[in-house]
Amino acid sequence: MAKSGHKGKKPDSCALEREILHAMHDEDWLAPETEEAVKRAEARLAGEKITIPTSFERPRDLLRRSGKIRIMRRSDRSSQSDEAREDLARAARQGGTISPEIEERMKADRDRAENKKKP
Repeated sequence: MAKSGHKGKKPDSCALEREILHAMHDEDWLAPETEEAVKRAEARLAGEKITIPTSFERPRDLLRRSGKIRIMRRSDRSSQSDEAREDLARAARQGGTISPEIEERMKADRDRAENKKKP
């Protein structure tokens, strides 16, 4: 490791990163982050024609060609514990009180649904 020339001071390990970031900002390679920077970028780009690649017109086709489409599925509710489901149901009702009759009917509905799932 090269010595920095200053006794007792450690070399600045982030200096290169800061210089690169500063250069990228200077060249407008980064998205503007402040209101003033957005205004400057809008003024600079005013009147410029921006062409979008035709492949971007159909993003699903682009993704299919890349082979990176993931199908999202909802999680299986049966994996939640009974206690968690009960807590969620109560929260959905904004913490209001539940009459004993309704609570019994909810329990019966849950038991019936769970018995249907069992082989």
